[in-house]
Amino acid sequence: MGIIGFVIILSFLLVGEIISAMIGHFVPGSVIGMILMFVALCTKLIRPEWIRSASDFLTKNMTVMFIPASIGIVEQWGPIKMSLIPWLVIMLACWAMVFASSGWTMQLMSKRRMK
Repeated sequence: MGIIGFVIILSFLLVGEIISAMIGHFVPGSVIGMILMFVALCTKLIRPEWIRSASDFLTKNMTVMFIPASIGIVEQWGPIKMSLIPWLVIMLACWAMVFASSGWTMQLMSKRRMK
């Protein structure tokens, strides 16, 4: 089942990338792929059991996915250093938005679960 899960996940990523290219990369292909997979799971076109082991593996090893981004930041440190304050302001604003939206989402889900 593990290999099938990876094939399913990568297939949704590929379809998302193709759609993204067709619409001029307005939305990242990975986001489109996740939305399509969400819809497929909600409509029961795919079963959670089919992708569970692959998704568990990817979630447990998520930190490895940040290595290329970290290397990119180190390689571009010169230009980043020149505008460090704007970068920090943007990062803090994004952190605050993610923090707030996650908190509000959890509160909403908790209230719904209580009903």
